[in-house]
Amino acid sequence: MSRLIVTTSWDDGSIQDLRLGELLTKYGIKGTFYIPRFSKRITSMQNIDLLELAANHEIGAHTVNHAHLTQIPQSEAKVEIEGSKFYLEEISGKKVKMFCYPFGEYNEDTKQLVKTSGFSGARTVKFNGLKDIPDPYEFGITTVASNHQSDESGEIARYSRSVSIKS
Repeated sequence: MSRLIVTTSWDDGSIQDLRLGELLTKYGIKGTFYIPRFSKRITSMQNIDLLELAANHEIGAHTVNHAHLTQIPQSEAKVEIEGSKFYLEEISGKKVKMFCYPFGEYNEDTKQLVKTSGFSGARTVKFNGLKDIPDPYEFGITTVASNHQSDESGEIARYSRSVSIKS
């Protein structure tokens, strides 16, 4: 019999993620929260908030400053990626295994930096449904609520209508 794994993932480390984490926990759903250390776009979590979220959910790295990794020198990208992992592991006391590319931006050089920084995989914002993904550094999504990606082709909307989850 095949095993189905359902995951939820949430980006950017907004303070509202604490409430989301409570709701997921209440209904027995695990989430992966990708958290940058700093963000100019949102009210970020404090260390105590991060600890609370990490008690019941996976924490993934999302750079130090929510950086556009493909638009900065490789040396800076390395500091962003490794610094994020170090910070989250220091605060949570747990191994951080997953990474999420800010803004969904990555290339082969970025993927290599993520690999050599000790991550087991990385999530993109590429829509790839339930397809098998041979590269663990290009995990995609099945549906999205984001301001980073449009659905101009209607692919996400069509897929979302075609999937039903039965309890």
